[in-house]
Amino acid sequence: MDDRAESGGTVTGRPIAEAYTAALDEPCPTCGAAAGEYCVVVDANRVPRLRRVPCVRRCPPGLPEPEQLTPAVRSFSEPLHDPTDI
Repeated sequence: MDDRAESGGTVTGRPIAEAYTAALDEPCPTCGAAAGEYCVVVDANRVPRLRRVPCVRRCPPGLPEPEQLTPAVRSFSEPLHDPTDI
């Protein structure tokens, strides 16, 4: 394959190592790949091939987003601009 990705980069059939960070520690519940092996997919020709990124269920969950602090209370009865500015 030598298709161009939307970002303009070259697409190859090799797995993206960064996408598999921490995913290779456990076996894949979706495709059955063993721990330490890349995920596989069966295409229309029924030929198993390596996936460029791991199956979603194999990816470890990320850290939760920090909770946002509540915004400062503001009075909506007062204008946000100088009332003399016309």
